[in-house]
Amino acid sequence: MTPARYQRLRQVLRAHRSGVPLYLERPTPTDDDFEGVLVFVTDRAGRLLMNLREDRPGMAWPGYWTPIGGWREADESARETAVREVREEAGLEITGLRPLPDPHHDHGLPLTRVLHAVWEGPDSDLRLGDEGLAVRMVPLDEVLGLKVPPYLHHYLPLLAAAADQSTGSTA
Repeated sequence: MTPARYQRLRQVLRAHRSGVPLYLERPTPTDDDFEGVLVFVTDRAGRLLMNLREDRPGMAWPGYWTPIGGWREADESARETAVREVREEAGLEITGLRPLPDPHHDHGLPLTRVLHAVWEGPDSDLRLGDEGLAVRMVPLDEVLGLKVPPYLHHYLPLLAAAADQSTGSTA
């Protein structure tokens, strides 16, 4: 498939998935190559926002604890998608997103932008949204004790280093 046809197919699938018309006369830029986001939300206490995924057909990582993530809707940017997904799934408003390096393709995250935000609100703001069975802040050193996808092995050291920098500790 040529790159132009591939880009058009992705737009058709995105319009179908989100239920919003996309106008092919205004194609997305060629560097706009994402369809979903994975959002690592940490706090100053060194905890990671995790969502217990439902076990239903079509659900990515069913029965696993994962960071917040989801599909892009219409012409959203990666940052807009991330903010919306965190609001919908955990009730939190996040700012200050920064990109994280993509994992290796063998982790199963193609066409996914990976972002990180530090949340500074009270735990009472956290609420289960429209997806999942539970959401909670989990200490970074306890994450691997949960049933988690393999890509977390790639990201936990990066998040731990970011937490050390934000608190000024030297681990």
